Amino acid sequence: MNSKPLSLDCLKSVLLNLDPNKRLLLSLQCPSIHALEKTVPLKIDTLKISDYEIGVNGTKYKCEIYQMNCCKNKPPYRVSGYDEDDDWVHDVNKFGVPDYGFEKKGSPWMSNGNEKLMDNECKIKELEYSISVEKQKCVQLLNFRPKNEENDGRPLNWSYGIFENVHARGRLYTDKELELLPNEERRMEAISFVNEQIDLMEKQLIPYENMRDNIEPRFEVHLIKEEGDSSTVVKRIKYTGDLKKDSKTIWELMLSKRQHVVVANEFIISTSRSTPLPCELKISTTKFKKDMPDEHIKSTIDLSGLPFEKMLPFLMNLVNQKVYLYDNYFFTNEIFALLIRSWVETKKPRGTCFIFEMKRNEKQVEQLFDFLCDHINGAFKGNKLVFIPMENLKAIKITYEQEKSSMRMAVVALRRRLPV
Repeated sequence: MNSKPLSLDCLKSVLLNLDPNKRLLLSLQCPSIHALEKTVPLKIDTLKISDYEIGVNGTKYKCEIYQMNCCKNKPPYRVSGYDEDDDWVHDVNKFGVPDYGFEKKGSPWMSNGNEKLMDNECKIKELEYSISVEKQKCVQLLNFRPKNEENDGRPLNWSYGIFENVHARGRLYTDKELELLPNEERRMEAISFVNEQIDLMEKQLIPYENMRDNIEPRFEVHLIKEEGDSSTVVKRIKYTGDLKKDSKTIWELMLSKRQHVVVANEFIISTSRSTPLPCELKISTTKFKKDMPDEHIKSTIDLSGLPFEKMLPFLMNLVNQKVYLYDNYFFTNEIFALLIRSWVETKKPRGTCFIFEMKRNEKQVEQLFDFLCDHINGAFKGNKLVFIPMENLKAIKITYEQEKSSMRMAVVALRRRLPV
């Protein structure tokens, strides 16, 4: 049977009609078609950008840091994400010691010089002691013989759940705590649980031993694809010491620098941190939603005091004509002025319309309209509206509907030129 490669046009047609997730996966893992895939229009139902994560039609792509040579004969160990205290590890240093983005109480890596070395030795001794206690707990469980009580109507894992809750580092089990294990099955589960704790603490010990012995292990950023209950590593890159930067590199590899605008029926940014937004990503969407606390939005200010500077390029790159934007409490008068100027400079076509969901009273609306008239050339105020003239007998018309709590900004045609 003869097998002929697809022609260029056939391959483009296949990519165009392929499921977006299969297509992105193919592009990431087959460098030979990566450039071609960027030339074919990409359509997505829902695109969501979160903390170090992107969602495409419900499938998640997560960036995580892994230490590749952490333990002999053991798989790579994830060092980023939430730790045992539910604190978020942003990055790690060259030894693998976690960086939480804040000074965690008792953290040896926040000190300097001799104090740092002393604290590091204390951390090693603390973990070694905890590991020894956990191993003694394992011996306790191996020697314990449950009563093999029959089920009394409670769920089978009821007593085991209480047993897990009484587990604490640094001390052995009491007899009463051991008696919470009613049968052999629960005893074996408890043994597995303690062994997992020992394995975790042995891995937590490695960075401090690396610091003591001046060993610099190898780290990689893994792009994990999560679909349903399955997860797969689909891309690996060298860790630069900055997970945000590395995540941005991967997001841009997937979505940026495309010949055509990415069409997403719904585009959502949902983050509690300053997510690295991809550069050169142009999106056409019918529904844009920002889902993040205002205090974190304000933390991204870095443009002459203007809020949410990192979101603005996305708004300027929305090329479709009609967009409804939710939860726009971050919009200030300055943001509106910047967006209006970008529309004038890029010569947005007639019919372009953004509707911003926001609650403002009449006084606030009047203040916005006065601000626009004072700061944008040619803008003038009419009866509860503002006009900004454009070229080719067009104008930007801004109105506010009090009943719907929405600001409407649209490019309209003019029968005659507006007075200057």
